[in-house]
Amino acid sequence: MRKTFYIFVFLVACFYSHGQTGEAIYSIINEEIVEKPKFIDSNPIDNSSAVEPYIPYGCDSVSTDYGSFCVKLSKYSGYNDEPGFNVVEIQRNNLTIFKLENSNGYANLSSYVPSEHLNFSWVKLSPVRCALIFNGYIFASQPSMVSIVVIHKNEAKLVFNKPLFIHSISKSTTDYFLNITLQSNTVEYGGTPESPVALGTPSLHTIWWDGNVLRYVKQR
Repeated sequence: MRKTFYIFVFLVACFYSHGQTGEAIYSIINEEIVEKPKFIDSNPIDNSSAVEPYIPYGCDSVSTDYGSFCVKLSKYSGYNDEPGFNVVEIQRNNLTIFKLENSNGYANLSSYVPSEHLNFSWVKLSPVRCALIFNGYIFASQPSMVSIVVIHKNEAKLVFNKPLFIHSISKSTTDYFLNITLQSNTVEYGGTPESPVALGTPSLHTIWWDGNVLRYVKQR
């Protein structure tokens, strides 16, 4: 009972902090996911040489009331010494229903988000829907791609793909709750090593589940 009360208070706080200013990053029309191109940037894709057959990297499963889905992770051929994995395939009944590629590679999410322990984060958003969050490798302190995939019934689509840092992920596996805080840049410091001075404040962005869709708002 106490747990339910705290979750309710947190949800109310999120509602008032976000208000109704957030924009839905996709919609569901006739039971199909309809993306918004403004929220999806292109990943770098290696076309310089043959990258197949892929090298198996890992395989995890996610599930909704609609059934189980296999999340198959692979590396490009010839990328043995490169970090992370380059290909995400979501399979349903041994058929690939979604594929995502990134030449720069995706990292184990625990490398950047201490609360996570897998190659990606996932959370059930409704009886027939879930979201998967992937984080690209960070090179030279530059933001990497944050990729969000939504599975709705038998369909999976990329709904968000932007170069950002993941600041935090809050979620509940039992109460259909997700709140992601993203950061668009690092904080530069001046002054001296003994007395560092922050030269700016990073821009923060939030993506959250409103009970129907994922919404986005830039906080500052």
